[in-house]
This record gives sequence, structure tokens and C-alpha cells, in this order.
Amino acid sequence: MCPNSTSTACRWDGSPRDTRPRRPLRVAATSPSRLLRTGQSGRCRACGRPIDFYQRADQRPIALHPAGLAAALVPVFCCWHLSCGIAHPHGDGSAWCRIPHAVLCPPASRRSA
Repeated sequence: MCPNSTSTACRWDGSPRDTRPRRPLRVAATSPSRLLRTGQSGRCRACGRPIDFYQRADQRPIALHPAGLAAALVPVFCCWHLSCGIAHPHGDGSAWCRIPHAVLCPPASRRSA
């Protein structure tokens, strides 16, 4: 019996293996622009879908789905809005919002169940 050869580019479930070094999610307090750099997007380790990382107003990171959705179709507790590169929970009256990746990620929903 021959062992299966595994590819180092993918995990056992076929999701891509991220081999790039991690970057911290920090914006200097003295920066004239609070916009995040281009290196703040990636793919979920669990499901492989694209995600964008932003800082919240309290400086904690949050992973958001990259596409905007109509705010009227999304529950209020799932709505996030971006202003000057900072993610804020619902309430700015915008017609569009972003949702947390954890809402869409199947492995995350299995963990919380």
C-alpha cells in the first residue's frame, strides 16, 4: 500500500494553505490617513472565501465579507459600515453595509452550535 502524497499548497480539505507572513492590523496614531493598507485582505483559513480585515473603533480587528449588501436585507446586528478605514456597527443610515465573515463561514457556524 502506497501512502498518499500530499500537496503543500493545499490543506487536507483542499483549502489553500496561506504561506505568506502575517502582518499586524495596526494603523499608526500619527498617520494622516486612517485608511488601511492593501495587505489587509486574505482568505479564510477554514472555508477559503475572501475576507477583508478592518479595525473597529476600539482597535480590535474584524473580518468582513468583501462585498456590500443592501442594509434593508441584513439584520441590524450584522450590519457594519466603513468610515475612514474603520469598521463601525450599524446605524449610519446608509443603504449598504458589510457583514462579518463569521456569519457566512460554515466551519464557524459549526463551532458555535
